[in-house]
Amino acid sequence: DSQSEAAEGSHLTKVASSASDSQSEAAVARASLDLIVCDDIGGWELNTGVMLWRNTDWSRQTLENLWAMEHLPHMRGAEQAQLIQLLRQEDPERRHHRILDQSVFNAHPKVHNDG
Repeated sequence: DSQSEAAEGSHLTKVASSASDSQSEAAVARASLDLIVCDDIGGWELNTGVMLWRNTDWSRQTLENLWAMEHLPHMRGAEQAQLIQLLRQEDPERRHHRILDQSVFNAHPKVHNDG
């Protein structure tokens, strides 16, 4: 029901409250997500510098799988490249994660807008 969806997503709404795109904000608030990240100003699909993980079996297994991968050096994308690859394989339909525009949270100073 809509009340339980609202309660479940209430903390996600707070994260997205500064979003300029109300459609993205509403989608995050309704979703039962395990991972929320933003895209990266450097062109990467996502930025692992700031991530919001829900404490679920899926999250724990994903982090274990990430840890078990070959550790890449920074010049090859490190954990950022690895998480992108893992999410493409493990959650291609994005049932457990969303990648939002960086303006939702963790905006780089060059693209930050007050308000």
